[in-house]
Amino acid sequence: MDPELAHYATDFAMRLVTPLLSQREFYFQKPKTIFDRKVMSPLGVAAGFDKYCRAPRYLFKLGFGFIESGSLTPQPQPGNPRPRLLRIPEHEALLNKMGFNNPGLLQGWKSLRHRIAKLPKDHLVALSLGTVSYTHLRAH
Repeated sequence: MDPELAHYATDFAMRLVTPLLSQREFYFQKPKTIFDRKVMSPLGVAAGFDKYCRAPRYLFKLGFGFIESGSLTPQPQPGNPRPRLLRIPEHEALLNKMGFNNPGLLQGWKSLRHRIAKLPKDHLVALSLGTVSYTHLRAH
């Protein structure tokens, strides 16, 4: 399967499945303190996985302790031309050349704000902001 399609299929599947998962075990864990913040897990998700700011709730439900959504740019942009996420099997690696494909700051913030309003106040969510990518400017 195309790596980028696999990423989006995984995101979609996780959003479908996680409402069926119980958070009971997650809340019985002892909180950890990282940078003066209490989190339920020392594992987090960095910007880039949740480019469209849709995933905080299900990522917490899967046991991550903190989430960084985005990166968002001032205006929506499509990112680099495809293929832009490539597998390198001999090195067990992915090469990410996606650029800043994202819905833009306003739409991303609306999506994230709607989703974090439903989270407990102790869930740590960050928003990554970026600038217009050079490749996007050069293409126009």
